[in-house]
Amino acid sequence: MSVNSRTVAAAVFIALLAAAFYVARAPKRESGEGNITARAEAYCIKQDVAAVFISGNTIKVVGSLLGAGATYIRADGTELQCPVVAPDAISDACKAIQAVEYWTEICDNANRPAAAEPENTTSS
Repeated sequence: MSVNSRTVAAAVFIALLAAAFYVARAPKRESGEGNITARAEAYCIKQDVAAVFISGNTIKVVGSLLGAGATYIRADGTELQCPVVAPDAISDACKAIQAVEYWTEICDNANRPAAAEPENTTSS
C-alpha cells in the first residue's frame, strides 16, 4: 500500500469513526425521542386526563371524559385517537395498539384530589 492510499484509508477511517461517535452521542431529542417518561409526565397535568402510561416509545393518554377513550402519542409525534366505540367500529390501528399488553403507569388522576372550587364572593 502506498503512502497516499494509507493516508486516504486513514482519513476515511477517522471520518467513519467520527460519524459513528456523533450518532452515538447525538441528543435523543434530535431523533424525536427524548426522555419518554418526562414527556409522558407532562400529560398528567393536562385537563381531562384520567391516566397516562408508557410502553416502549409510545405514550398512552386516557381521557377522563365520557367516551374519550385514549390517545396514543408515538415517538415521532404522530397521534392516534381511539375513542370508545362499538367493537365492530374500532379501527385496525386502534385494535393493534390496544393489543399491547404491558404499559407502565405514569400517573392516575382518578386518585388525585380534585381542585378546590373557587369561593363564591358575590352576595345574594
